[in-house]
Amino acid sequence: MTLVYTSVMQRQRVTRQHSTLHPSLVRAKLYKGIYARVARGLGVSTSVVRRVGQGINKSERITLALMSECRKIELAIEKISRERAA
Repeated sequence: MTLVYTSVMQRQRVTRQHSTLHPSLVRAKLYKGIYARVARGLGVSTSVVRRVGQGINKSERITLALMSECRKIELAIEKISRERAA
């Protein structure tokens, strides 16, 4: 079992069952809950983060937090891909 850190506060377990998933499905699983994770980290509501993520509202602070969380997810995906290739 491998632990994939998607944020400082949360970790997601990738079991053997997950390791057989198509890479795009692994990506989707890691992105699931991104608005909630960012909202929890910033102390705001999930709906505010969702509206910024969808471009309805603007907030530089929330945008930067979303970009940071996306980068963490991409790094986790790269790590999973390297482990599969090995």
